[in-house]
Amino acid sequence: MLIRMKPETTNEQIDEVRNSFQKALNRHGFGFQFSVLKIAENLAKRVDYDERSRWSFLFSEVPLEVRGSGTRIDFILSRSRSTSSPFFYLISECKRANPKLSNWCFVRAPRVRRGRSRGVDPLLVETVFQGREVRKPMTTVSNLNALTDAYHLGVEVRSPKAGDDKGESGRAIEDAVTQVLRGLNGYIEALCQDKQLFETQVHLLPVIFTTAQLWISHSDLGLADLDTGDIDLSTDKFESVPWLWYQYHMSPGLKHTSIYEPRHEIKAEEFLEAKYIRTVAIVSASGIEEFLLYTSRDFF
Repeated sequence: MLIRMKPETTNEQIDEVRNSFQKALNRHGFGFQFSVLKIAENLAKRVDYDERSRWSFLFSEVPLEVRGSGTRIDFILSRSRSTSSPFFYLISECKRANPKLSNWCFVRAPRVRRGRSRGVDPLLVETVFQGREVRKPMTTVSNLNALTDAYHLGVEVRSPKAGDDKGESGRAIEDAVTQVLRGLNGYIEALCQDKQLFETQVHLLPVIFTTAQLWISHSDLGLADLDTGDIDLSTDKFESVPWLWYQYHMSPGLKHTSIYEPRHEIKAEEFLEAKYIRTVAIVSASGIEEFLLYTSRDFF
């Protein structure tokens, strides 16, 4: 009988593997993900009603598929029902930003669609409900609130910190929003396949929790110099915020395939808005508690 001897492992080898494992965990953001979840769970346990969150943990690493693309949701929180409030799911994506590109800057677009008042945006979320004429659940888009502080364009800006050893993509915002919306649409597919998974009506709100610092500009992009195309931000009221609403124009490839109920006599600009624009909350590490408490109330 051949007996295989276990090779001896030196302390140097242990340190090398452990350090590499630590770097990999940090780069993928697993620690950040579960730290955010821990804050959410602790907030839900607070005794004081005004400081207690109504978001409760449902599941982490939720495997889903939409249009043939598999994905996972980092975790889902559900908002406990009160007597008059609808049921909510918080579809959560956690993004540890590359320290070298950890400043995420946002600005409003002067115009988004015809007929919409300047400076006002709708809070657009997916809603799943039981259809009257069809046994299967149906979806629609709900306009829950008028937002005066939503943003339309996001760009990553360098910081003096050392970057990850895997380099820079410059697409962290785009990739994070794409990921959370793919997860949201995949979860809608799952809900619509089994109506027992939800109440009479469910809203789904996507959110990105990030280690990035969030900045907003109050500049009017329509004032850019026509000869150069440049915008001057020297007099801009530029500031950091703990969290914000981001209006994202979603590609058709991310959309769920479930039955959709549009409004009757809808105009072209209303159709495009309802079909493709989704409101995503982007929350920095410093804004996690504030955001969860704010959305625990009836914020619409």
